[in-house]
Amino acid sequence: MLASAVNFHVWLNIENGPAAVIRDVLERFYRRIIPSLLISGAGYILFAELTFIAGTVMIVFLLNHLAGMLPDTELQGVSGKYRFVYRTSFLCDVFAGLFLELAAAAGLGGMTEILTGESAAAWLFMLFFVCGSVLYWRSILPAAQYHKVWNLLKADREYEDQVWYCISNGREGLSTFDRVPWKGKISQIIVAGEDLKALDAGVKMETFVYYLICIDSDEDIREEFVSRIYSALNTPHSRLLVLSFGYGKNGIDVKRLLGVLSENSNVRTEEFPDLKLHGRMDIESLISDQNFRRKRNVRMPLRFVKNEELADTYLSIGKGPCLCLQFLRKILNDLEILPAIYAVFDFTDLQYRMAAAYEHGDDTAWMKEHGKDIGNIMSMGKELEESVIRKKFQQGDIRITFEEIFSRIITEEEMAVIRKYLPDYRPDRTYPVYTSIVYLTTSLRNVLRGHGSFEHVDAEILFELVFKLALMNILILSANDLTLETEDSPVWPGETYRKVIGRKNSDTVRNMSPFLMASGTGNILVFNNWDKPSKKKMKKKLWNILITWMER
Repeated sequence: MLASAVNFHVWLNIENGPAAVIRDVLERFYRRIIPSLLISGAGYILFAELTFIAGTVMIVFLLNHLAGMLPDTELQGVSGKYRFVYRTSFLCDVFAGLFLELAAAAGLGGMTEILTGESAAAWLFMLFFVCGSVLYWRSILPAAQYHKVWNLLKADREYEDQVWYCISNGREGLSTFDRVPWKGKISQIIVAGEDLKALDAGVKMETFVYYLICIDSDEDIREEFVSRIYSALNTPHSRLLVLSFGYGKNGIDVKRLLGVLSENSNVRTEEFPDLKLHGRMDIESLISDQNFRRKRNVRMPLRFVKNEELADTYLSIGKGPCLCLQFLRKILNDLEILPAIYAVFDFTDLQYRMAAAYEHGDDTAWMKEHGKDIGNIMSMGKELEESVIRKKFQQGDIRITFEEIFSRIITEEEMAVIRKYLPDYRPDRTYPVYTSIVYLTTSLRNVLRGHGSFEHVDAEILFELVFKLALMNILILSANDLTLETEDSPVWPGETYRKVIGRKNSDTVRNMSPFLMASGTGNILVFNNWDKPSKKKMKKKLWNILITWMER
């Protein structure tokens, strides 16, 4: 529109020179191909003017695309909220806009010598001038959109369903604040680590749900880059869209990395061997085409887990047994809220079973006495209090306090729900804090899952309460310190099941079989109970949660 405003002035004032020749040629061209019976003489002039405008606009667009091919300035590496203003393509847009503005302003002065202020042509010129100015500058500098994105993060609103966290090994940044806006709009919000540093408002990488991993096969796959990918991968609520570009010198390494990542349920990989990764590509369209986002049925845990120690426990689940991470990932990403509540109880049950296996896996005498109780969450909880949790409490490993749990971690709404389903329950400070955690967990589990149900209106509050209790149980059991490995030796001679061994920090390796066993396909099988310790007479009742184990 700015170009059109310029052309009005040029068209009305030229008498000789190249512009006059172009005008006369276009007018004669239209007189030849359009009969005079169809349009008047002024119509030929109008067609010639519109063609002249279209040609000017085409030149502007051509210059814009050529500017996008130019190398960027040395200032592109600077930090700041609007880093893209140092891009060559943006600077060229600014130069073109200033040139058109000055030319149009000059045209405005020329118009006053030809037309009166009341004429329709003068008002048409002003309309083109104003609209063209506003639309042009909004298209190359959508400040309102950038400000909205910035405030969304800075105010710590629930941005996780709207924003991508980008991890890339490319030379050019792909953040929304790095790239010149594509077609003058922001359709996908992408942020990187340096954006969070500039924000300085406590927003951390692990608070995002959607991660965009961009891999350039022409660039080195460094250890630090892979470490950041795995940090996102091992966050329980994360979902990763992995895009690889080109097939350069590191194509084999990229293929290997994609193969490992694609084995995870929260990862989708896509390859673009014919595309080169750079900051000027339309990465937003590539993301939109994947249709990767989907509605989640439960809130992201870091939104309601505010206690720092519990938040760290949640984020450390990826460092523990991988079957726990896979189980929790299923709960957060795939289940409706009602089955998710029951599944969180099962998740806590799994922590008890694994703790019992680690402590007593080789103890046949203990298994003979207590094996029948495996699967009874209240009996397991009481036994683990005596054999595991009390010792940790006495050693000072359990730092969470009674006041913290019932004053800050469990909300008033959650306490009201507890009193609704456990009307006789009252927090008792005379017992150790771990007893309160185990008793409240097992009592709720029995009343909700074992012997009753709950009202749908309480579902969201119950999920958050049960989830916090699960994290507290992991904390008092130090369950995240456990790592699992499979041995090549069979559990029993001639069997296909393989031994599972566990280790906590620097402790010695302990056999966790036959409580836990690995199948030939790598699945870890968690048994429900033992009637007798004998191999042949042991009642092997597989628990209903079997999750593929991938221990890294």
